[in-house]
Amino acid sequence: MKLRQRMAVTFAAATSLTVAVAFLVTLTIFKHAQERQLDHALLLGAAHQADIVHRTGHPALHLEVAAVADSDDAAVSQAARDLDYLVQYSALYRLDGSLQEFTTNFGGPPPGLANLGWHPGVPLPKHSFDFPLQGHIMRGVLVRINPGPATDAHLLLLAAPRGDVDADTSHLMQVMAMVFLCALGASLLLGWQLGRHMTRGIEGIAQVARRVSEGQLSSRVRLDAVTPDEEVRTLGQDLNQMIDRLASLIAAGQRFVSHAAHELRSPLAALRGELELALRHPRDEAGYKTAIHEALADTNRLIALAEDLLVLARQEMTGHPGDPASVSLRNVVQEAVRASLARTNAAVDAAVTVDVQIAELALAGRAADLARMVRNLLDNAIAHAPHGTHVRVLGTREERPDGVYACLTVEDQGPGVPASLRERIFEPFFRGDEEREHSGAGLGLSIAREIARAHGGELRLDASAGLTRFVALIPLSSAAR
Repeated sequence: MKLRQRMAVTFAAATSLTVAVAFLVTLTIFKHAQERQLDHALLLGAAHQADIVHRTGHPALHLEVAAVADSDDAAVSQAARDLDYLVQYSALYRLDGSLQEFTTNFGGPPPGLANLGWHPGVPLPKHSFDFPLQGHIMRGVLVRINPGPATDAHLLLLAAPRGDVDADTSHLMQVMAMVFLCALGASLLLGWQLGRHMTRGIEGIAQVARRVSEGQLSSRVRLDAVTPDEEVRTLGQDLNQMIDRLASLIAAGQRFVSHAAHELRSPLAALRGELELALRHPRDEAGYKTAIHEALADTNRLIALAEDLLVLARQEMTGHPGDPASVSLRNVVQEAVRASLARTNAAVDAAVTVDVQIAELALAGRAADLARMVRNLLDNAIAHAPHGTHVRVLGTREERPDGVYACLTVEDQGPGVPASLRERIFEPFFRGDEEREHSGAGLGLSIAREIARAHGGELRLDASAGLTRFVALIPLSSAAR
């Protein structure tokens, strides 16, 4: 069953149940009110008859309506007016149950006291009661009257047909049934329209989701065509943002694969050529060693490139540093300096000096990833620093409105980065035209930035001091804060 159909049925069921309960309560109250009004009129009428018998001292029926209506008692007069619209039935019984007198409209002897539920020695019923008479249901009261000291007590039955009460109740029930059917139809129509209004925007969003699943990443939810409901519009906006993110990830993945294939092709081709050349031309032991060393260098280059690709892919996919721990910034930098200097050649070591000034700060993260970030920044700085200059590594505590960070600065006195390339240098595989011959695969800065972001920080290029300065902000651990 579709959503709009379920909404229509649910709305109609809830409305119908509410209306039915309200009608049932109203009908019950109305019926009881009618019965109470009739019972009250009968009791007052019977009390009036008993009062007349008591005053006259003669046990006889006195049903002169005019006399009742002209009574000084307002309640008795109102009761007479209520009974005036009904045919009154009255009977007078002796205490032994024998009948003394009755009105002719009974069409014969009225029911005996036993048929009315009373027996000698049993208290009289305190409330009105129903009894059948010639196929009709009568409502009656039974009261005790005392004509006088010289006359025995009698029992007075005053009754009236309850057909009018039942007719009014039946008429009200019919009216309520008609109203209920109208309310049911209106609620079904309203629920259908409401479901259609709500699902119109959802169906449009579902169509866009199906097109995206088929590969049409250019599809977007038209927010102007979606229903004005805030929740549905928010859902459409979130879906559009998700599609944008998905499209950017797929595009980045395609570029990543393309660049990775391009970067891997060159060393693989060189390695294959060197091995084929070594097999094609016989040479002495020294020649084979030279060929093996060249192949080993290409192999190491491939291994380094593969490691960088794996690190970058892991950082982009996970986006978090795994299980964070408290890491010493000084130990991280010392490990990175050692590893970076070990990878550079002796000439560069002698020409470039690394100055380290690190405060004792504790970071929250993985030591291996943070050390790789610092090592990549150092490798980049050492590779671009002029001979005889210094590469400075500074680590300080910095408080910002959004938290407390460790500010790690790596700067060199190199030529700097042109303004047009200051953002592109963080793109994977990007290298300037002058560095394609001697630089790596262009993944170092990309990996460093991803590691910083994965730790809740940021890596940026600061060109305000005229130096090549990279600044990394990494949040401190909770204990250090």
